[in-house]
Amino acid sequence: MDNVIESGIQVAVLKKRRRRVKIISLSISVFIFSNLIFFNTTSFGGVKNLFISIASYFGVSDDLNEYKASIGSSVSDNGYTVTVNEALVNENELVVSSTIKSDNGPISSEINLCPTIVVNGKELSYDSDEMLEYEDDTTINSISTYRLKDELIGNLKVEIQYESFRVSENSEVRGVEGSWDFAFDVNSDALKNDSTVIKLDKVITLNSGIKIEFREYKSNTFNTAIKTSVTGDIASLDVKLIGTDNLGNSYEFIVSKLYLDENFNGSVTFALDTENIKLSSDATELKLYPYSRELDSNENFNRVGDEIVINLR
Repeated sequence: MDNVIESGIQVAVLKKRRRRVKIISLSISVFIFSNLIFFNTTSFGGVKNLFISIASYFGVSDDLNEYKASIGSSVSDNGYTVTVNEALVNENELVVSSTIKSDNGPISSEINLCPTIVVNGKELSYDSDEMLEYEDDTTINSISTYRLKDELIGNLKVEIQYESFRVSENSEVRGVEGSWDFAFDVNSDALKNDSTVIKLDKVITLNSGIKIEFREYKSNTFNTAIKTSVTGDIASLDVKLIGTDNLGNSYEFIVSKLYLDENFNGSVTFALDTENIKLSSDATELKLYPYSRELDSNENFNRVGDEIVINLR
């Protein structure tokens, strides 16, 4: 298994992707592999803009021009043209929008992009997930999130080098060799400096005995998230935070990242579900409650712990 984290098994429960892909009729399961690909063969209007625009894919109303690198550079080799459209850095994550076009005829199944990533001259290891979507039968658009070990800081010279990628067709995997190299500059400080960070100190215990320690609330133009540490098999549950602000607006925070080691110690990041609402800039307080149900259950969510109060000012 490529790029597995040092402490053992990495569990990635990408609930945000699961929520997002409902819009495009894609069904996702939970994986415990570090390189995840989510793929849909259905083609319909609006997909091109959704996958080329990082802001559109993540449900951000802002165009993110202040924070992203707009690239639009293409390289062709061995019958395939790869275009890197946009890139954005959020803490230790490099988010890349790209397009792969085949000059060899229709792409009948999925493509797995496994680039070498070099930042400021240093090759970095990562784990990743990708969302792929057909634009037409010869073109696939991709949103890839590369999670690096350390936070990326300051002005960055980023190189993405595709020396090969894997194409899966009819249950067979073949490699496509070539050279598709890209270089661009992106600044991580602009988004970081635009962030509101609030330290939290709250521990709750779910009915199942799982402990969640709330450590940090962070909000910026790209996303709003709550970082926690966990003890216990939280991967067996579907957990969300539901509540209101002091103005009466309702919010849900869903699991966007989940990491557990072999002893079921790890971390969970809850991200604000912005599909229907954005956090009010006039709100001064959030009151949230944990809700859970068994993973993949059709039962209703049940409240399972004490309230979490976040003073926003």
